[in-house]
Amino acid sequence: MGTLTEAMMRLRGEITDLRSDRVTLGQETKQTVASLCKATRDMQSGFRATHSAMAASTSAQRQAFVQGLDRDVTAMRSGFAASHQRMANDTRAARRKFANDLSADVEATLSATRSARQEMAARTGAERQKFGRELRSDTDAMVQGFRTSRGRMAAAAAAERRAFTTTLSADVDRFRGGFLWSHAQQSKRDKAARADFVATSAQSVAESRKALADDLMGARAAWAGPAAQPKRAASPAPVKAQAPVVAPAPAPVAPAPVSVPVVVASAPIVAAPTPVAETRRPDQERRGPGKKQG
Repeated sequence: MGTLTEAMMRLRGEITDLRSDRVTLGQETKQTVASLCKATRDMQSGFRATHSAMAASTSAQRQAFVQGLDRDVTAMRSGFAASHQRMANDTRAARRKFANDLSADVEATLSATRSARQEMAARTGAERQKFGRELRSDTDAMVQGFRTSRGRMAAAAAAERRAFTTTLSADVDRFRGGFLWSHAQQSKRDKAARADFVATSAQSVAESRKALADDLMGARAAWAGPAAQPKRAASPAPVKAQAPVVAPAPAPVAPAPVSVPVVVASAPIVAAPTPVAETRRPDQERRGPGKKQG
């Protein structure tokens, strides 16, 4: 019996149990609702009586509180008005005195600032002229030194670049030849591994399809009931997938010779490398590049 068949039988039993539980729950719910309705009516009548008594008591308390609050607010406003008038008179006199003192201080500060500014302007003018002459002399000497150093650095850098370019071009050509040979060898090994994987996958898929068909047939019989189960037909024997014939891999191809670039002072001239021919199996030539086995 498959997994899907057992799940269908368990589902049918659960549906029958849930139907009986639903009928019992409906009866219990009706009884509970009736008892809750009676308790709610009794509680509402008690709330109404308590609310009426509380409303009468609270109304009397509010009237007494409002009368006392009115008397307190009237007395507080009278005291605020008298205090505000006294504070306004005192503040007006203090502002007038502060303005007179501030005006005298500002006049004295302005006079002293004008005198100090004139003296600083005369002294600073002479210092700026002297600093300008010294800065101009130092800048001319620095620019001349920069030009001399830049010429020497440019000549040394050009020579180093030419030597580095020559060495780098030779290394790149050598690495490229080794990469092409390694890529050809790896391609041959990958093609043989893919052919073995496809043959093994075909056999696994055939067995999985047969097991799934048997499981579906048992599930349909379990859902229909014991009376409607048909006789199980004999399943055909699994067809074993034939593994593709893989031709033996050819001998490894040595990497093609790569010419060494000739470096000139202006720009390197690199000769074009000889392309390496790709090795293909006979079965790939029959199927084409876009088809798969299986």
